[in-house]
Amino acid sequence: MTLPRLALVEAICAVSAIWAFLRHRPFQRGTWRSSYWLIFTQLFFFPATVAVGALFPAVGVRPYAQENLMGKRLLDVLFYLSLVTAAIWLYRMKGLRWLSASLLALQEVLLIGAGFIAGMSVSGDWI
Repeated sequence: MTLPRLALVEAICAVSAIWAFLRHRPFQRGTWRSSYWLIFTQLFFFPATVAVGALFPAVGVRPYAQENLMGKRLLDVLFYLSLVTAAIWLYRMKGLRWLSASLLALQEVLLIGAGFIAGMSVSGDWI
């Protein structure tokens, strides 16, 4: 049995997040602030990425499809914006860096998968 690489990375990130949560015990030690729940706003980039893929498909039929430049630019903006917000959250959660890095990596892998599918739609180059 083999796992796809993306699923393997996702499993490693999940195990790392669980291990960091058990090790830091943020709720028992009081290091978790109520604003730290906003780290999960990173997941709002997922439906935005899927929406770009659905609303800005490539023009034409393969192999003569022309990529949608507006869709490509929007996907690039969403990707870099998600990286910037991840860096901001990693900086803000000073006492829980390993936990925040694990949670952010878990979310970024999902966003990269959505970006891959949306990128195929925008470029017209399907696997």
